[in-house]
Amino acid sequence: MTVTFDGGATHRFAEKSPEKRFYVVDDPVTFCQSGQWLYRFSSYGINSSITAGPPVPGSDQEVLTATLQPGSLTFEVTPPTLQRGAVVSFSFVLEDTASGETTAVSQEVQIRNVP
Repeated sequence: MTVTFDGGATHRFAEKSPEKRFYVVDDPVTFCQSGQWLYRFSSYGINSSITAGPPVPGSDQEVLTATLQPGSLTFEVTPPTLQRGAVVSFSFVLEDTASGETTAVSQEVQIRNVP
């Protein structure tokens, strides 16, 4: 397979790769909280202009939960080092509006991309 970058021979990556690797990714997926709703958007292709909010019109939209505590969804990315991969963590709080009972959910995912 041949990969050609914009700029040809003058193209430079923002960071150096000790093992001279780059990764090809699949279609992006976006998660968005709106009030107590958590949505998952997909099938909109790679679009570098998406900065915040829902993706472009025409994307697939799914409701993941309707009982999210407003403002509770957080994502954090810890960049990789030469000793370990990147870590993506997320958390949110589910809330039963009738009883006020809450359940905190959190997860860490290691992205294995170290040499």
